[in-house]
Amino acid sequence: AAAKAKAEAEATAAAEKAAAQEARAMAEAMAAEEAIAAKAAEEAKAAAEAAAKAAAEATAAMATAAMSAREAKAADALTVVQVAKVAEEAKGAAANAKAAEEAARTIKAT
Repeated sequence: AAAKAKAEAEATAAAEKAAAQEARAMAEAMAAEEAIAAKAAEEAKAAAEAAAKAAAEATAAMATAAMSAREAKAADALTVVQVAKVAEEAKGAAANAKAAEEAARTIKAT
C-alpha cells in the first residue's frame, strides 16, 4: 500500500510538473506572439508614417508644380504684354519717323 501511495504521489507530482511546464510553454508562446504582434504593429505604424510623409511630399510637389505653372502662365502673359507694348512703341516710333520724313519733305519743297 505504501508503494502504491508513493507511486501515486510520484505520478501526481509528475503530472503537476508536466502541467506547470505546459503552462510555462504556453505563457512563453503567448509572450512571443505578443512581441511579434507588437513588432508588426510598430512596422505597420512606421510604414503608415512613411506613406503619409510620401503623400505629403507628393502634395507639396503638386502644389509647387501648380504654382510653377501659374507663374509660367503669368510670365507668358507678362511677355505678351511686354511684346505688345514694344510693338506699340515701335509703331509709334515708325509713325513719328514717317511724320518727321514728311515734315522734312515739306520743308525741302518750300
